[in-house]
Amino acid sequence: MRIRDRARGAAADERGQSLVEVALALPILLLIVIGIVDIGRVYAHAIATESAAREAALYAARTPAATAEQICQRARDELGAGPAALPCSTSPMTIVCQRGGAPCASDTGVLWQTPGGGDVRVTVTYRLALLTGVLVGRGFGSSPVAISGSAAFTGLGE
Repeated sequence: MRIRDRARGAAADERGQSLVEVALALPILLLIVIGIVDIGRVYAHAIATESAAREAALYAARTPAATAEQICQRARDELGAGPAALPCSTSPMTIVCQRGGAPCASDTGVLWQTPGGGDVRVTVTYRLALLTGVLVGRGFGSSPVAISGSAAFTGLGE
């Protein structure tokens, strides 16, 4: 009888030890899963910002009379960010447009002489707050990650 009681006690101790091991490992596993999700989010936003910059640069190259706000709004539309009062600098994204090396004009009075509208470069920067920043950001001082995409086109005729 005593051997059987010892076996039961040992089994109960092992169950308790297993529970403690899981409780200690669970937060680490949670951080690993959230880190993998963050990597996926960064990758998806990198693709989206590159695509938005390409679309806005193509629009600006094809439309010589486009204002800076219209070009920036085109990038926001491509990202799915929606309309904004200040489309070029509304948080969390910044859009920089250059025509021929100079900032894009804010009014339609400046038209380019070339048929397609001149060389255009658009850079879209998106500040992405990471999920791991919420959990460990206070301890390590993590800030949002700036993801940038850029595209350049020469003037294109319609």
